[in-house]
Amino acid sequence: MIIGDIMTTDVITVKAEDSIQHVTKLIKENRISGLPVVDDEDHVIGMITEHDIVARCQTLEIPLYFNFLEGEVFGDCTKNLQQQVEKMKCFKAKDVMKEDPVVVSFDQDVKEVSRIMKNKEINLMPIVKDEKLVGVITQKDIFKATC
Repeated sequence: MIIGDIMTTDVITVKAEDSIQHVTKLIKENRISGLPVVDDEDHVIGMITEHDIVARCQTLEIPLYFNFLEGEVFGDCTKNLQQQVEKMKCFKAKDVMKEDPVVVSFDQDVKEVSRIMKNKEINLMPIVKDEKLVGVITQKDIFKATC
């Protein structure tokens, strides 16, 4: 069996310049774990997962004690918090995505793709034909198709 037989072909994608708010909204609304970032010719240039977004947002210095103070923040802390929130709003897909993701061809064997996903610890993988995105596959998809 080839991966093209079981891949999802209705793929939700974003462009590198799309806002992280847009990316997050797509992930939440469609209940997906991530999505490919493509260029204007549908070449896969990156991947963004929920994990990538959470990890990127953790680099912000928003005080964890904010709730304990019942929203009361003093002096420079207020300014810093506002700057961090504004910084987060400015993130683009290109700022969060993993570049040069592992992709596989639509005609590759399912077992081979499964091994690649396991070895690289990948849950969501883009599928290409003639270097253009034609689908995605998850470990769950492979599990359903082979068990």
